[in-house]
Amino acid sequence: MIIRTATLDDFEELYRLGSQTKEFRVSANESFMDEDEFKLRITSGENVFLVAEMGSKIVGFVLFGFNDKDRLLKNRYR
Repeated sequence: MIIRTATLDDFEELYRLGSQTKEFRVSANESFMDEDEFKLRITSGENVFLVAEMGSKIVGFVLFGFNDKDRLLKNRYR
């Protein structure tokens, strides 16, 4: 198994994996995050986005965001 940094070339496969994983539901109304937001998380220097590969197949990923902009906005207006 190889662990590496995600790239935009991985987007389609990563988004498919995320969309098919029920634990990644972002709300009762949305099954997964917006495509543009997901792409931004891959390209942003504010996140760690790692891909697990076996052979040439992506079998998983981990995403860690340093700045949760939604949470920061909520806390700002309390």
